[in-house]
Amino acid sequence: MKEYLSGAIGENLRRAEILKQRLKGPLPAAELSGVAQRCNDTIDNCIWLLGEILESDQFGDPDFDGLHLRALRRAVRALLEIERFAMPALTRFSEDERFMSSLLFRIHQQIQYPLPHPVAACFSSDHYWIYPATNVMYVPLTDSETLLHLPDVFHEMAHPLLHQISDSRVSQFLPYYRRSRETVNAHYMQQIANRRSAGGPKAYLHLEERFRRTWMDFWLEEIVCDLFAIYTVGTPYAWAHYHLTAKQGEEVFGFSRDVATTHPADDARMKAILIGLDLIEFGCDAKQIQRRWDELIVVLNQSPDPDYHLAFPDSVIEAITVEILQGTKALGCTIATKQNVENQSDESVVKLLHTAWRRFWENPETYTVWEAQKIASWRTSVKMGQSPAKHLA
Repeated sequence: MKEYLSGAIGENLRRAEILKQRLKGPLPAAELSGVAQRCNDTIDNCIWLLGEILESDQFGDPDFDGLHLRALRRAVRALLEIERFAMPALTRFSEDERFMSSLLFRIHQQIQYPLPHPVAACFSSDHYWIYPATNVMYVPLTDSETLLHLPDVFHEMAHPLLHQISDSRVSQFLPYYRRSRETVNAHYMQQIANRRSAGGPKAYLHLEERFRRTWMDFWLEEIVCDLFAIYTVGTPYAWAHYHLTAKQGEEVFGFSRDVATTHPADDARMKAILIGLDLIEFGCDAKQIQRRWDELIVVLNQSPDPDYHLAFPDSVIEAITVEILQGTKALGCTIATKQNVENQSDESVVKLLHTAWRRFWENPETYTVWEAQKIASWRTSVKMGQSPAKHLA
């Protein structure tokens, strides 16, 4: 095993040096410096770890081969993360990436986001997503030319908050997130205890436990990110969720009894979104969205499974919306209340997104003309290094 470890460590030390050399050249844009520094730090840690293995007194001792192989695998994973999820953005920074990154920076400033702003990579094949370890947000190519799905970036910006929950810059959020987890856990543990004492089919005990684990592992994070988006951008995020579901959604009430799914049902997410809107003074908007949502469900000819309420209990969703609102306030983020949005300047991305969705519903036939004009003006101003405020009114 010593021979293999020696060769594999050497190969990955060289890979690390290649990545460092790629990062030494001039960056395509100043916006990338934060991501580049994070990558450099990670690479240096990997080089140190691999060197420690080679210099260890136990290197070559069969009793330590497993320990050294696991350390090698940790370094390999970290280097692959950089190569797959950071280097593409760092080495091919087009005008689309420049524009979207400048927009993410503006959002970062306007909502007082506590962590560094993400950098955009405009070649996503799966809608919007973010890789928290590298802080690169992946965006569909044509979304750098449109506005209606742009509210989804607020959802993605919440993921790093949860993945860096111990960071002192976001630690104020931890008690509220922790109470949300406790709410989920307590609900299902009580349900399981009630079923055991009442008797009945044992299959439901396993079902409740599966839902509990799926909430803790996946669903809660997605609902929290939905709520962070609602509380920082407001109504546009609800419309963006409606828009995506109408265009691409499959089972609006979908869940699995057999395997964990990474995202909760679209209807459960909309329920949390609408409750959140009501909490920040957009009750009238919430009623309008609920009406159109109900209409969409009729058109899709879908209805909830009899056990749907077991997977997505109203009481749990309602409790989480309250906790996450308080947590978002504790972070110091600007809450998109109706009055706050109205009082924002023309530089506000939040205000622009409210205007975009209002225009879409007021005159859908001419909306795309208006949108194209706004995006063209904004992109021109970014290219010239000017503030786009005058173009967004």
